[in-house]
Amino acid sequence: MKKLLLPLLMALASLAQAQTATGNFNVAITLTTACTLNTPANGALAYTSFAASESSATPASINVRCTNTLPYTATLDGGATTTSNVYTFTDGTLNLTYRLTLAAAGLTGTGTNVGNGGDQAYTITPSVNTAQSGTCATDTCSSTAAHTLTITY
Repeated sequence: MKKLLLPLLMALASLAQAQTATGNFNVAITLTTACTLNTPANGALAYTSFAASESSATPASINVRCTNTLPYTATLDGGATTTSNVYTFTDGTLNLTYRLTLAAAGLTGTGTNVGNGGDQAYTITPSVNTAQSGTCATDTCSSTAAHTLTITY
């Protein structure tokens, strides 16, 4: 019995002598903010010379996603701005003036918006002004102009 009791007592004595030490450490995280956007569908317009009403295309939807609480602005390239969200262009091939309207519910086009970490939907609506003749030597002519939506943050 003594042979069994002695190792048990020694094990208990070593447990009683056990001590602990603790230390604190920091975790440093660096967040690089970002904004992303999807590529919208192209806007296709049909216009007849001297039309009495403007020709509009179905708005192209584009989603902007920015880091939560990050301020950003959305603007379209070039063109004269007639209001803060309407850009006017002249197609050099067809000699037609057209507009691109940048809109979003609860957001501004050229003003400062704030990212919420999720998709924020914009629409870009192309339209051709009324009563223009245009330039075309055949039954129909077409032209394509590339535009850029810029998100600055």
